[in-house]
Amino acid sequence: MLSRPESTVAREEDAAPLVGAAPSRAGRSRDGLGRLCVLAVAAGYVLITLRHNARFHIGMPSPDIYGAQYPMLVYFWRSLQRGHGYLWNSLQNCGEPMLPATPPGTLYPLNLLMAVVGIDAFYPAIALVHLAIGGLFVYQLCREYEAPPVAAMAGAFAFELGAPAVHLSTWVPSANLGAYVWLPGAILLVERILRAPRLGLGVWLGVVLSMSLLAGCPQITFFIYQLVLLRLVWQLFTGPLLRWPIVAALGVGLVLPFFLGAIQLLPSLELVRLSVRPSSLSAHEIEPLARTPWETFLDAFKWHPFTAPLFTVASATLASLAWLLPGRRRMATFYGLVIALYFALAMQTPLFTLYQALPLGRLFRLPSRFLWPAWFATCVLIGLGVGALAARDPAEAAPAPRRRLWRLAFPVLTLVMGAVYVSLVVNVPPWEIASFAAILVVTGWAAFSGGGKARAAFASTILLVGLSIAARAPFLRFLTDDSTLTERRAAFQHVHSMMGPGDRILVHAPASDFSLMPKSGTLFDIRVVSDYEPQTARRFAELWVRMTLGRRIENLSDYYMATGALPNVSPLVNLVSARYILLPEGGFNPARWTPKPIFQLHTLAHTWIFSNPAALPRAYVVPRLEVVADPDALLERLASPEHRPREVALVEQPPADGFLGTAPPPPRPGTTAYFGSVTLRDRSEVLTLHVSAPAAGFLVLTDQYYPGWKADVNGADAEILRANYAFRAVPVPAGQSVVHFRYQPRSVYLGAAITGATLASLLVAAAFARARPRRRRSPLAS
Repeated sequence: MLSRPESTVAREEDAAPLVGAAPSRAGRSRDGLGRLCVLAVAAGYVLITLRHNARFHIGMPSPDIYGAQYPMLVYFWRSLQRGHGYLWNSLQNCGEPMLPATPPGTLYPLNLLMAVVGIDAFYPAIALVHLAIGGLFVYQLCREYEAPPVAAMAGAFAFELGAPAVHLSTWVPSANLGAYVWLPGAILLVERILRAPRLGLGVWLGVVLSMSLLAGCPQITFFIYQLVLLRLVWQLFTGPLLRWPIVAALGVGLVLPFFLGAIQLLPSLELVRLSVRPSSLSAHEIEPLARTPWETFLDAFKWHPFTAPLFTVASATLASLAWLLPGRRRMATFYGLVIALYFALAMQTPLFTLYQALPLGRLFRLPSRFLWPAWFATCVLIGLGVGALAARDPAEAAPAPRRRLWRLAFPVLTLVMGAVYVSLVVNVPPWEIASFAAILVVTGWAAFSGGGKARAAFASTILLVGLSIAARAPFLRFLTDDSTLTERRAAFQHVHSMMGPGDRILVHAPASDFSLMPKSGTLFDIRVVSDYEPQTARRFAELWVRMTLGRRIENLSDYYMATGALPNVSPLVNLVSARYILLPEGGFNPARWTPKPIFQLHTLAHTWIFSNPAALPRAYVVPRLEVVADPDALLERLASPEHRPREVALVEQPPADGFLGTAPPPPRPGTTAYFGSVTLRDRSEVLTLHVSAPAAGFLVLTDQYYPGWKADVNGADAEILRANYAFRAVPVPAGQSVVHFRYQPRSVYLGAAITGATLASLLVAAAFARARPRRRRSPLAS
């Protein structure tokens, strides 16, 4: 592309950031000290604040860590050691794929830290690493805009201890925080590509975006792509036009993650296609609480209490100083517009309605999460604003008659914004008032005193102190060991000793009870009929909603509500092989539970253990199939007590050969005869079943029907039918036969091939690049 005429560019006083100067030895020394301070803040927050909260039980344990990711990571590493289970998890939801499960991010490279420090120390360690990565990226980004080190530290401190990072660090620090901290790194590389385009920088941009993608929180990665595109649009409107080297480098960086992350991306897209969570959500699914824009605005303060005064005050005072220097005005305007845009989206203004009409605009839930990219932009503005303090007296930038007005503007603005904040939030804690007063002091000093470096250093210090005080009590916390999760170990071990390979258990307890949760089965290697998994295959989710709520699923919220409810439709409870039921002692009246008959066996570790003799085995043989073309009618038939699942399996389409079986001979009077018998050996991705049938019939396996499964009967390929709404069936001949089910997912194998080929290509290209004489130093080395 052609560049603009020199005269046009010259008239734009701040057409590009003031970047590119090589740092002196003193500058490098100050940068080294600044980076050390950023690392120290990350380490201090995790090792002091978060460790203290974990030790003294301040806050509640994170449900998404200990109810979801922790057990899955334990399972994944255990599967690698025993050689199976890392592609298919047969312990949850009657079987489900492992790699696209949320939120583990099992292939995220930094998860290898768990092998070094152990699972219990992993979460504080990965939180520290990620806070440090994000802080260093923000520091370097502010330096890219020629903010002095002390100002870059202010921006980094705001990012490390701001509401999103503090919240995400204890929510799921490996997945959610892991995706978020690569945001400033991506913008930093975009700025360097715009300044000095090189293909190597494009590759690094692709690596950074791939790390965010593999971490396992795609919504944040989606935000990063949005910000990159917004930055490019801003460049087109306010700076020189993009040249072909820039387009090539950016193209490589934006496309490369789809190839590097294919091993996880393709299985995830496959699950999304089949999932209860479609790619286009309804308005109720996006905002399930149906809040008004004003309620969303207030909710932003409720869920971001740690930096509420800073979001309203610091971003309006320290950040506003960035506009006083002509060289930074252009980028300050960009980040100010980003804040306005994402804050408007979070408040569900008419702009949010327009956003939903865009491609992928209805892909994710909870508009309040738009505040995450808005806070990142605020951090950069804070860094630029403190840099303006260091550069000059802010009032000197104004015309002479207005200098006095400028000197009064910042403290007045601080008072106004503080009054607005206090009027919105009831019962303001004393530390927030202290934080507000400290910012008032800083801004007043900035307006009336000299000594730029001293002002900047003081502003950065007060900002750090205020953030540290504000972030000391996050809503969630870590556990110091697994004792909370394994409190009912004796009950699970007892049930495990009674179970056969064809049995499953049903667990139910309050959501706050981490010792009796769906993923307890994963910890104790026991098959559980349910799971804490928001991305469940739609067929199984519909069956689960019918089993718990007794009605059809209407929207995504129905399934999330059903995951916390106790199943009460007896035929469906029996269908999923729930042989044993575990309930917290004293927390539930089993006599009021609909499924009968159930018998109490034992009470161990404050846990009631019940037996359900009516539960069907996981695998059994039926003599015939019946075609019910309407899925809703089929599900209602399964839920009916009149249905006899041991005599007939329901399918929506007949087999390819048209054989539907024959009616079995009637049992002798006074006896209950089942059609055939099955023994089962389960190795997750490979199931071996020995079947005995008196006549040709069908083997029913109550494991989820899912792409990638193949079957053979006595060595010959067999058609897998979707039977009983969400499960599998294959035809078997009369007599003895051996059936193998093998999970060979094309999405995983193709994704692995693409990822492997991309990595090999990058390594070959890097080897050739190193072999050539290096002509000039890479900007990444600065």
